[in-house]
Amino acid sequence: MRFIIILVIVITFIAQSTFSQNNLVPPSGKKTPGSFYLTWGYHRNAYTTSTLHLEDHASGSYAFTLYDAKAKDQPDMHNLLTTPISVPQYVFRMGYFFNNKRDLGVELSWDHLKYVVADNQVMHLKGTIHERYYDVDTLVTPDFVHIEHTNGNNYAMVSVVKRSTFFEPGNGKHKLSGLFTGGAGVLIPKLIRVY
Repeated sequence: MRFIIILVIVITFIAQSTFSQNNLVPPSGKKTPGSFYLTWGYHRNAYTTSTLHLEDHASGSYAFTLYDAKAKDQPDMHNLLTTPISVPQYVFRMGYFFNNKRDLGVELSWDHLKYVVADNQVMHLKGTIHERYYDVDTLVTPDFVHIEHTNGNNYAMVSVVKRSTFFEPGNGKHKLSGLFTGGAGVLIPKLIRVY
């Protein structure tokens, strides 16, 4: 229930900000500064199967690959009002629309994702562990290996943003539009836990 209340508040805030910008349309021919926006939200993710290579560079005691690993996200949204806002999977966006029509801009974003390999699944293991070679399907339990990337699976992006209006009634007070973005970025890892 708390999640629904927070979602309604966020949607209301974004809608009010969007509608308030419509009053900034300048007189014809007059150039005005662009408009700035910020967004914050939470999300869910889904992953296809992965191929994971694990290697001990320090001692060389293992170097193996796990195939067809199934993983899931870890949203951590059950206590949104009592945990820090950066604990759940979140997305932060900051952008600027340049021109009078406010239809072209640039955006910086930071997406915080979480990736947890499901325990107790059968995967194909290929490689060496303590100088013994394996090429076999095996049940991967937490006693053997547990893999999660939950504190540093972050994507920083820079994107070009194009807003297209689909419908605008004659009164000019409302409009239905969509944002299209394209950009590039980097993965900024912090910690991967394998135990």
